[in-house]
Amino acid sequence: MSADALDTRWDGFLAKSRERFDELMRESKAGCAALLEQTGGDPTPLSNAWTGMRTRALGLQSKISDTWGEQVQDKYHDIEAYDRADQAWARAEALIDAIEIELQKTEIEIFADALRSLLRMAADELAALRCSQCGATLETRVVLQATDVSCHHCGALNTIEPGPRARMGVAMSHYLWAEACWDLWLAKHHAERAVRDARTVSLAQLQAWERAEIDYWTAWLSEQAKLMPHTADIDKELRGRMHLFYVHFEREKAWIQAGSPRLIKGL
Repeated sequence: MSADALDTRWDGFLAKSRERFDELMRESKAGCAALLEQTGGDPTPLSNAWTGMRTRALGLQSKISDTWGEQVQDKYHDIEAYDRADQAWARAEALIDAIEIELQKTEIEIFADALRSLLRMAADELAALRCSQCGATLETRVVLQATDVSCHHCGALNTIEPGPRARMGVAMSHYLWAEACWDLWLAKHHAERAVRDARTVSLAQLQAWERAEIDYWTAWLSEQAKLMPHTADIDKELRGRMHLFYVHFEREKAWIQAGSPRLIKGL
């Protein structure tokens, strides 16, 4: 079989794999939305359903790699079309990466929508709260932690505990900040892939990844503080998240030779 014929068959297989994945994601979004409505916002059935969908999607990823290694690569090598083989596998890697990105995006969308639904219900629960001193309606907003609210009528300080719906949403809360920071996550992902895929990692690539990590987590932590006010020390939390990142960088030759030029000092 010629290299052209191999390319045609391989690209056809990749196109069908992408088609199956896209259909699976459409089914996932529709099914999870319907399940959320049926269960009144309970995240447990939603999480179980998504786990099954995610497993099927990861199976598609694995099938691409397995099919290449078991059925396709050797055919290119048999006709000594090594460059064409490299190009064909690069197209497969691009699809595998695209599936990873879309899978992440879909998961975030599904659970961020679920959390918004719970927060709307939580807002209704708060509407009935009254000041413990004078009985006036408290003016407050939904948060996912206990918070103190001053009564606008008498000034008494009231501790407001999250209601049942808000507590149900805590486990999904990170999806809301991730959704708000999606573009930064994508930039972080691409910067990381550039380092992972490089034969020789450069200092510029490492610094681009470092900058992307800092930008993403700074924005993520800022979003988190909106619903979790007690996590508002963004600098402290950022330093904690970047610590292990820098530990990993200390194994990179280009980084060490440059004197470990960290943007966040003292870690």
